[in-house]
Order: sequence, then C-alpha cells, then structure tokens
Amino acid sequence: MRKLRWLILLGVQVAALAQQAPPLRLKVPPDPNAPAMFLPEPPAAVHVIVQFQDPPTPDTLQALAGRGATTVSYIPDNAVLTTMNAAVSLVDLPVHYAAPLSPYQKISPLIADGNPSVIRGNYLVEFHPDIDASAARRVILNLPLLELLDNPDLASRHVLLHVMDLSREAEALASLAAQDAVAYIFPAAPELIQGLPVGVDLPVAPGLLLASGEVLGQLVSSFGDGWDGPGKNAVTLNYFFSQLTSQLPDLVTKSEIARALAEWAKVAQITWVPDASPTADRTINILFATGDHGDGFPFDGPGGVLAHTFYPSLPAAEPLAGDMHFDDAESWHFGSNFDVFSVALHEIGHALGLGSSDNPDSVMYPYYRLRTGLAQEDRDAIWTLYAARTETPPLTLTVNPPPITTTSATISLSGTVTGGSGTPTVTWTTSTGASGTASVSGTSWTAASIPLAMGLNSITVTATDTTGSSSSTVSVTRQAVTPPPLALTANAVPAATTSATISLSGTVTGGSGTPAVTWSSSTGASGAASVNGTNWTALNVPLAIGFNSITITAADSTGSISRVVSTTRTVSPPPTGTDTTGPALTITYPSTTLATTQASLTFRGTASDPSGVASVTFSTNTGSAGTASGTNAWSAAIPLLVGFNQVVIRAYDTAGNMSWRSVIVTRR
Repeated sequence: MRKLRWLILLGVQVAALAQQAPPLRLKVPPDPNAPAMFLPEPPAAVHVIVQFQDPPTPDTLQALAGRGATTVSYIPDNAVLTTMNAAVSLVDLPVHYAAPLSPYQKISPLIADGNPSVIRGNYLVEFHPDIDASAARRVILNLPLLELLDNPDLASRHVLLHVMDLSREAEALASLAAQDAVAYIFPAAPELIQGLPVGVDLPVAPGLLLASGEVLGQLVSSFGDGWDGPGKNAVTLNYFFSQLTSQLPDLVTKSEIARALAEWAKVAQITWVPDASPTADRTINILFATGDHGDGFPFDGPGGVLAHTFYPSLPAAEPLAGDMHFDDAESWHFGSNFDVFSVALHEIGHALGLGSSDNPDSVMYPYYRLRTGLAQEDRDAIWTLYAARTETPPLTLTVNPPPITTTSATISLSGTVTGGSGTPTVTWTTSTGASGTASVSGTSWTAASIPLAMGLNSITVTATDTTGSSSSTVSVTRQAVTPPPLALTANAVPAATTSATISLSGTVTGGSGTPAVTWSSSTGASGAASVNGTNWTALNVPLAIGFNSITITAADSTGSISRVVSTTRTVSPPPTGTDTTGPALTITYPSTTLATTQASLTFRGTASDPSGVASVTFSTNTGSAGTASGTNAWSAAIPLLVGFNQVVIRAYDTAGNMSWRSVIVTRR
C-alpha cells in the first residue's frame, strides 16, 4: 500500500521536530514504532489528529482550514482533530504530528487488558463530535455481532451496545474500532446496562477553538499540566460559591462541596482557599443554574447532564477555567440520588485537569454513581498532575446544621470526619450534662437521640484520634408544645320529633390528651358521651314533651367548650278510638317501703303503653321534682330529707294519659 505525497512531506517535517515533542494526552498513545504519517487509500476524508509544536493560534487554524481541512475539536496538548483527505497539504505549517487514530488507540486499555471492572459484551462507543446520532447508530447496525441497547440518559455522542457472541468479541470490537466515525470504546457501567436512571457530566474546554468552547472526548486522559504547570508540584486554588440551589440548606450544600474539595486535598498537595470574587484567576466558581446560563453550554433540564466543569488554565481560558456548574433542574439531595457530594467530587477532578475515566468504579467515570470517596484509580490519576500529599492531613470535623428550634425532646446530629490517622472516635456533650458516643462509618458519623432540655441547648461534638482532636459546637432551642385550642362540634338534630329519646354526635379536637364529653338537658337530665378518637356519641338522651335544650360540653386540662342543640318533642296523634288508659308503670327499686341513711336514692322501673311512653317524672312530699332518664326503662336519683319521704312516680303516654305509683322511704 503506497503512502500519499502529502504524508511523505509531512513525515520529513515531523522527524525534524521530534526532539521537541509536546505530549499528546491520549489514553492510548500512538505506537512509537508505527509511521507517524500514514493514511490508506482511497483518499476519502478521514479524521486526523494534527499536533502543532506550540499551541495553535487562530492564524494557524485558519491556514489549516484554507488547505481544505475541517477542524472538529481540540485534543491536548496543541492538537486538533480534523477531517481531511489526501489533497490537503501540511507543508510549511508548524505541524509536529499528524495521523488518524489507529484501531488499537480506540479501545480502552481496561478492555484490552481484561480488567475485572469490565462487564464482558457490553460497551459504550463514543463517536467523533461531527458524527450525528443517526449516522452513529447506522455504523453499529451495519456491523455483524453487535446490537444496540437504549438508555435515555446516554450522552449525545455515546451509543450503548451488546456483543451477541462473546467468543467473537475481539473480532467484533476490532471491526468497530476500524470505523473512522468511532472515537473510542470503553466499558459500560452496570447501571447503564440495566437501564437505570443515571446522570452524565460534560468536561468542557472554554474558548479554545469555538467562541463558547467545546466538550472533550473520552479518549483524552488529562487536560494540560494542571494548575501547577509542568511537573508534579503543589498548588493553591481559590473557590467561590456564586449561586446555590434553593432545594437544600446553603450551609449543608457548602459543607458537602467543601468535603469533596478536601477529598482531593487529602491525596494531592492542593490547598483550597475561599475567594471573594467568582471571576478572579485560579478561582473555581461554583454555580447552580438552569437552561441557558451564559457559558455557551445550556443545561437540558431533568435527566441527562447533571453538571459540567471547565478545565484548568492554561490552556483553557479564564474566567471560566475550572468553574463548576450544576443543573438546578435536577433533584439534589444529601446521601441519595442525586447526591451533591458525589457529583462535586467528580466535577472537581475535571476542574483539576483530569479527563473522564473508563472504569465504572472510578469517581471520574462520566456517568453518575453514589460515591463516598476516591478510588485508587482517581488517586493514581491526580498524582500524574500534582505532587502527592505525604503528610497526614489534619483531623477535620463537620457537623450538619440542626434546626434552630424544635419541640422534640431529642435530636440527631450527623456530619463528616476526615484526615488524621486511623479511625477517629466522635463523642458529644450537651450544656445540660448529657454525653455519648456517635457511630462512625467511613467518613460519616451519626449521633442519635441526644436529649434536649427546655430552652437553649449547646451541643459540642468532638472527633479524636492519635493526632489530636477537633471540635464543633451547635445550638438548638427546645420550645414547649402549645396545643391547639379545644374545638367541639355537634351534628344538627331535627327541629321536631315524636320520639321520647334522641341520640347526639359530633367531633372533639385539639386540646391536650383525651377530653371528656358530657351532656345536660333543660329537663334536668344529664350524662356522659362516649369518645372514640375525635368522634363522640351520646345515646338515648331523654326528651320531655315540648321544647328541649341540650348542652354538650367537652373538657380537658386546657379548659372546656360547649355547644347547644335544641328540639321540640311533639305528641303523636292517638290511635283510632279514645285512649283513656295510662301507661303500665312498675317501680322495681325500691319496690316497697324502705328505710335508709342515704341523702338520695336512685329509683328504677319500667313503663309501657301502646301509644308510647312520653315521659316519666317524680315528685316528693318534701318538694323535689324532676324527669327520670329513659321511659320504657327509667331511672331517677331522688333527694331525701331526714324523716318521712313519699315519692310519687308518674308515667305519661303520648295521648296524655297518666298512671302513678308511690313508695314511702324513711331517711334516718
């Protein structure tokens, strides 16, 4: 296979510049033994990486375009991905390297090396930025052994596929990698394979080729030398909270993001300092926003992209360099999806210069997973850019802010403990003298059921290990519970009735504890209602003939409240013929003359009549009188004076007929 003329000429220039080679930050670098300039026939337009000796200027890129090449995206360092054909000449341009990606450069080393994190047969394919989604899907569908899998949360350049015959997996992936449209093939996370909702992030390079910047590909390992410049050095960076989400308390959101910053500082010599300006150089501006928020990369709403982050300066441009933007249209949480700490931990890696990892177990994998800390791969990656931290980081304790006030008798606190040496112990003490030990799991701690006294309580939480201790104090005021006022309702009763009794009902709410509900009528009868939850019922309240007023009262320790209902009892028309017979009346107790020392005695008996018993009354020779409770079965508590008491019981039917019985009771 012959080489094209422009490639031969370019090869001469590459050889002349070989001693000053800038790094090409690809996960799979070019084979050093392969020709630097090689393009097979036919000379159709293909994707070619063109690397310059120095960062390309607009004039350099314009000259490249003038020769027929189309710039697609930036690749660090000093390189651009282009499309060109054999007619394009690179002679006299300051080009250091130019070649297409070889098939082996497009397959993740994790796949090639058989890494245990790889789920065989399931892979993500990233296509070049100028390949639309329909063309990308056609590439997969036109190849044997491959089938497409769908997941709505996939990034726009990603396709999820399944290799149908694992015995021919290597053959299938090699055939796929040989396609010019394919940029990179890497492992799919189990969440993607299962079709679970996941978020994705976009690492962004501002102002490099396009006015608004661009999204860098999965094949890039890192972006530039990091904020510390060439070599592995220490660095001090600033951060600024420009706008936070209204979904969560500001203090806790700041604490979670600060905890994520501290995770990276634990393994690399990075010092984070709060800044006073979001646009200052070397400042990570942290922003929650929705839709188009002015950086050229509008958010897509719930689902899809969770956040995007701009790479460091240089070579990215200030003031956006390093800035972290979160989509506030997502549902943000602490410790559950979507977790602020987990997303911030990933985004900070990009802000420091790291590309996206191919390993689903790594924090830097481009799709969301709940995280508690960095994986070893993340540590190894950051150590390629910055000096490793060898000294023990200081013991750091955070306490999530409790509510300012509460009516509860106890409270639970939680937070994080990082740094130090070994596993720290977290204890708590209160201003009332209570104390206890929190449970620690990883970098999180929880103290449950801390007792609170009425009024102000100060709670001091202390983390202790072999390096020392760290304390933090929070305050919460316990307030007395003010019960709602007692409220009583009585359901309406009929305005008139011929019945000798009536049942009442209603509700009782508020107050403290279980209230008592009683009733009393204008005829002197009274009793207690039954209460079940917020409902009360009073059965068989006796009615006298004529107007009856019944007062219902609810009472508890907070006070009492009353309601009044009224009804008129009318006499039923007598049956055909003249009714002149009074009710059959019996006094069952006392049934005969009685002597007692009691001041009152409850008389009981029965009464019946074909037309119905209207009422039962009593009177004594000493002047007492009243209406008994009930009619067919009646009772009456009758007061007694010392000496002779004649008690007369009268029963009335609905026709007005009366019958009576009397008993003599002597009170000694």
